Amino acid sequence: MFKKLIAAMLILGFASTVPVIAQGTKVPAIYKADLSSKEATVRTCMLAAYHNKAEIWWECFAPSTQKQFEQLLKKQNISLQEIKKFFCHEMHKSLRKELSGKYKGNFDQMVKDCLKDVPISKINGKWYIDFKE
Repeated sequence: MFKKLIAAMLILGFASTVPVIAQGTKVPAIYKADLSSKEATVRTCMLAAYHNKAEIWWECFAPSTQKQFEQLLKKQNISLQEIKKFFCHEMHKSLRKELSGKYKGNFDQMVKDCLKDVPISKINGKWYIDFKE
């Protein structure tokens, strides 16, 4: 389960926010999570990871996914805060590489492509990335 969760989270290594130039690409800023639609959730997750906003990134995951992950970390005696920072940093690197390479700066296309592979559920009117067992 842990390996599956890590692999799925690394798929999400596509995000950006505050108008930043990534090798000639402007990436919008992000100040809070938008979970109003499937696309908004994936965009938020990607932007948060791109800008290393670990708390906003974490909000994109379903409460059940968060709980599963927290339990795994507790069993392994690993800090949730450190793991959030680690995943954001790793996704940030992956995102920049994909954005400047394969997507040639087209952030919107990257979001659309990622949306095809990310498991998303609507819970209490909000959309979340939801890695169910």
